[in-house]
Amino acid sequence: MTFQGEDDLPVAWTPDGQAVVFESTRDEESVTRLHKVAANGGALAESLPLPQAFQGSFSPDGKFIAYNPRTLLFTDRRYYRGGIAAPIWIADLQTGATEKLPNQNFNDCFPM
Repeated sequence: MTFQGEDDLPVAWTPDGQAVVFESTRDEESVTRLHKVAANGGALAESLPLPQAFQGSFSPDGKFIAYNPRTLLFTDRRYYRGGIAAPIWIADLQTGATEKLPNQNFNDCFPM
């Protein structure tokens, strides 16, 4: 499997192991989104229905994804609580509904 550009970074697998999820700005310059492509190739990548996303992890049934809507600038600063702290959101991939997890301004990253 190959990715189109140097900004296409694999971040997760779908629960069934049939597809890889990766970050890319391929749809819009400077806006990173998550895309899914079949692990065995053959099909074009499809964008997940999220406006902007970095990192992500599917629920076991594949209906939800936990993700960071902002880049993880301060992953090395465990107690960073500034204005660009990375929250975790959960999106329902069928309805498009999203919910921000309460985080008390902590730097939450790498959702699982």
